[in-house]
Amino acid sequence: MIQNKKRLVVMSLILLVLGIVAIIILSRINKSLQVEKSGSAQNEDYDIIIASVEKPFFVDLTVNISTGYQWQANFDTELLTLNKVSFKQQIEGNQVGQEQIQLFEFQPLTKAETSIIFQYVKPWEADAPPVNIKTYKIYIK
Repeated sequence: MIQNKKRLVVMSLILLVLGIVAIIILSRINKSLQVEKSGSAQNEDYDIIIASVEKPFFVDLTVNISTGYQWQANFDTELLTLNKVSFKQQIEGNQVGQEQIQLFEFQPLTKAETSIIFQYVKPWEADAPPVNIKTYKIYIK
């Protein structure tokens, strides 16, 4: 009886160690996949937008206006024009602190490759670093 309990404890410990090793291996694989996905030496994530010179394109980002934070777009004005920035509710209702969508409408000006870097900031705090950054690679056809 005691022999069986010892075997059970040993087997449990072996399974625990194997589980920990598997978690470590999977987390390292996941990190390496994230680096490959980003395509950047700085491990910076980005999304890709394929746009056309004839048509405007849109970027929508979640924002909470009640915090004072907004997204600001940094982009090459020789390649893109910012037509409009608007806000819309994600869901029905007017609750304080409710998330909204900040919608950016851009017009491509010429065929090119460029980027738009969005910074989540309080516009009146010029020296404060952004609390979030989103990058979009734009391929204009």
